[in-house]
This record gives sequence, structure tokens and C-alpha cells, in this order.
Amino acid sequence: MDPFEAIRKERKTGKLFCGTTKAVKSVTALAAEFGLKADASLYHQVDADMARAILVGILHRDLAYGNRLLSLARAEELAGQVIQQFSDPAIRYLTNAQFKQGAGVGLVMSHWDPATTSTFDTGLLILGTAESACVWVAEDD
Repeated sequence: MDPFEAIRKERKTGKLFCGTTKAVKSVTALAAEFGLKADASLYHQVDADMARAILVGILHRDLAYGNRLLSLARAEELAGQVIQQFSDPAIRYLTNAQFKQGAGVGLVMSHWDPATTSTFDTGLLILGTAESACVWVAEDD
């Protein structure tokens, strides 16, 4: 199964912006394609390891309360599939948040610039040359 389809089926909490597109050439166009704010200043680039960690974090737990949504193993599997699908050196991974490693709780969002009208939102924009993608979650407390 396509990892984006699996994510849409399995992550049921909050709003999910998830899929691929071939129609965009810029960060703002990619954000707008998925209903996020089209403001380039909100998004900054991260490396593939951080991109994978962000995906694992938003698939494993909700943003508002840290409740478990998918098992850690399943979150890691899906994140790995997404990163593997978009592993070309020209790929740019972008997010709206700053993260830190929490003591025993994995990745913790320490600051973010909202890309939606929800209380909390973050995720990953994946800007490629031929195909791009988005895995983004938005939740209210």
C-alpha cells in the first residue's frame, strides 16, 4: 500500500493534509496545494534524519496531548517508506517548527509558526523536482 494512503487511513486524530503532487515548483505552491498558508517565511529546511523524526513523531502521537495514535514501530515504518520514496539528493524537506529531543519522550515541538488556523500544526513539506509531497497535521486542544 502507498504510504500516504496508509497514513490517511491510520492517523485519525485532528486534520490531516497528506499526499503527493506533480503540479508544484515552489514551497509556497506546495503549501497552498495542500491548504496550508502560502508564506515561505513559515517554512525552513531540515535534513532527511530530522524529516524522518518529525514524521515518526506526528504519526506516533497527537500534538495537543501526546496521546499515542500509532505504535512507534508502525510510525517508524511509514516514515521510512515516505523518506525512501523521496530520497533524491535534490529533495528539500521543510517544516514550520523547531524541535528538541525530550527526555524519554522523543521529539518535542518547542516553537512553531502556524500554517493553519488550528491551535497546533506541524509536519513536513517535501519539495522535489518531479514529484512533491505533504504530511501535515493540525489539531485543536
